[in-house]
Amino acid sequence: MSVNRHALDVLEFGKVLEGVAARALSELGRDRVLTLTPSLRLGLAQAELQRVEETAAFLHRHSNWNAPEIPDARGALARLGMDGSVLEPQELFSVGLLLSSGRRLRDVLSEASAELPSLVSIREGLYREQRTEKAIGKTVDQDGTVLDSASPELGRIRGRLKRLHVRVVRALEKLISTLPERIVVPDGSVTIRDGRYVIPVRREGRGEVGGAVLDESATGATLFVEPPVALEMMAELRELQREEGREVLRILREKTDELRPHLLLLEASQESLVAFDSLYARALSALSW
Repeated sequence: MSVNRHALDVLEFGKVLEGVAARALSELGRDRVLTLTPSLRLGLAQAELQRVEETAAFLHRHSNWNAPEIPDARGALARLGMDGSVLEPQELFSVGLLLSSGRRLRDVLSEASAELPSLVSIREGLYREQRTEKAIGKTVDQDGTVLDSASPELGRIRGRLKRLHVRVVRALEKLISTLPERIVVPDGSVTIRDGRYVIPVRREGRGEVGGAVLDESATGATLFVEPPVALEMMAELRELQREEGREVLRILREKTDELRPHLLLLEASQESLVAFDSLYARALSALSW
């Protein structure tokens, strides 16, 4: 026997769910609430009400407690399930957040196990692996940037890149100071065009500076030229950037390979966080009502 959909529509059950779903911490939690339907089995309904009641009582007693963020790491986990795949930095961060939130919630549920006995299945589904969590925190940030601390080699390469950037700018600033005043653009300085260092000069000074023209002003009176000295240094800079790219890929591949054996545990943790979010929304609604 199934739930009478017409009866639910008459009762505006969908609108009730929308109100409850609005209290969830995440889109995944909201979606989970919106899929709920009344149970036709008394035992199941009583068990679920017990979980909501325990959660509501816990939230009432610990009103200052802040629930952890509920991440959506499903894309990252799906990629982990593909042999030979490499997580993108943002995906790796989402797995790190999954581990962090899972650890925080598991610790709370463990400490409050006497208050929340019905949430044992959620607690046991949360994966706690702090070593991996910390390693990811040293590797990527929330913007998807691979950090210098991801490996000693990456830090070394980026240090060389920074020093080389400074050398290029100083060399071009020195070149500008030696140019005849008639071809120098007032207040002109070293700029970047298409990732290359250029200096602005008047069009008539093109031959004296040499190098390659990469851009010009709207009027055409000013040219942005990459001088020969910059061309030589840019070859070294490009090689360092290729080294950086290879090291970033190596790091991401290494972290992905370390996570892959734990895929099932990570998927269970994602599910447990969403299940808790659904309970959290229903418990808040119960307290409000």
